[in-house]
Amino acid sequence: PMIISENKVVSLVYQLREGGDQGEVVETVEAQNPFVFLFGHGNVIPGFEDNLRSKKVGDSFAFLIASDEAY
Repeated sequence: PMIISENKVVSLVYQLREGGDQGEVVETVEAQNPFVFLFGHGNVIPGFEDNLRSKKVGDSFAFLIASDEAY
């Protein structure tokens, strides 16, 4: 399977929550309009890319990014 790494186009769906897993939903990106970006080119915050590196197609995952490292 394809593994996320530099110069790969990444397409994903996600749910952004404020305050962790049980926090308020801030944003939901669904399959009909996924978030797409070129990995490894600084198009998203570093913590986001760091947590996606080496994931494979179909992987489920969850991670936290501190507010001082976010937009």
